[in-house]
Amino acid sequence: MNRYNPDITIITPTLNSGKYISKCIDSIRQQHGVVVEHIIVDGGSVDDTLLISQESGARVILLNGSSIYQALNYGVKIAGSNYVGFLNSDDYYHSSTSLSDVVKSFNLNPHYKIIYGNCRFVNSFGVELYRLISPPMVDYFFARMRYFNVSHPSWFISKSAFNDMGGYDEKLRYISDCDFLLRALRSGVLFKYVNTAFASFTLHSFNTSSSISARMEMRRSFSELNGNSVLFLIFHYLLLINMFMGDPRYFKFRLLKLFKRLLDSSS
Repeated sequence: MNRYNPDITIITPTLNSGKYISKCIDSIRQQHGVVVEHIIVDGGSVDDTLLISQESGARVILLNGSSIYQALNYGVKIAGSNYVGFLNSDDYYHSSTSLSDVVKSFNLNPHYKIIYGNCRFVNSFGVELYRLISPPMVDYFFARMRYFNVSHPSWFISKSAFNDMGGYDEKLRYISDCDFLLRALRSGVLFKYVNTAFASFTLHSFNTSSSISARMEMRRSFSELNGNSVLFLIFHYLLLINMFMGDPRYFKFRLLKLFKRLLDSSS
C-alpha cells in the first residue's frame, strides 16, 4: 500500500482484534481509484493482531495503554494526507469505491470539511440487519437533541478542520465521536451529505458503544448540553425514531433483540 502522497488516511485503533482485523484491512486494500494510507494504532495486543497488521503493509504504531480516542488523535497527528477517516477493526468499507467517492466529494466541494453518508449494520457473518440513513441536513439544535447523528465509520474530515477543533475529547471513553460532530456543527464546520452507504458496522456482543457505561456517558453529556427536561428527552427519542424510520428493519431488529432478552431472563 503506497504511503506516499496519499489521497486519504484511514486510522484504525486495535486491541486484541485478531478475529476481525483481516476483513477491515482487506476492505481498505481493495479500494480502487484512490491512494490510501492505513494507520493502525495498537493499544498493546497480545494476540495475533500486530502480526496480521504488519503483514498487511499498513503503517502500524504501538501505543501501549491507549484508549480508542487517544489512538485516533495520534493517528491524525501523523497522517500524511489532507483527509482522514476512522474505521474500527471490526468494521469495513461497503464498496471498493467508497473512499474514491469520498475523495471526489471533497474535491468537488472544497468548502465542505466533513463528508458523511449512510452506514450498514451487519451481524458477525456480514448479513445486513438494517441501515442508518443519516439526516441529509444537520442543524446544531436538532443534532444536539438527537445526539447520535452519523455512524462513526461513515464520516470523513479534512485534517486541518480536525486539528482546528482540537481533535477528540480524550476524557470521553465512548461517545467522543458524537461530541466531536456536535462541536463541529456549533463551530460552523460545513457538512456535505452523500446518499450512499460508505461502511458496514459489525454488531456483536463486544460492541462498547452499546454498553451500559456508554449509555450512561451519553446521558450525562446529553444532560450537560440540553438540561434534564423530560420534554427534551422525549424530543430526543422522537428524533431518533424519525431517523431510523429510514429503514424499518431497525425496529424489527430491536424487537427481536428485546424478545430474546425476555426469553433469556425467563429461562
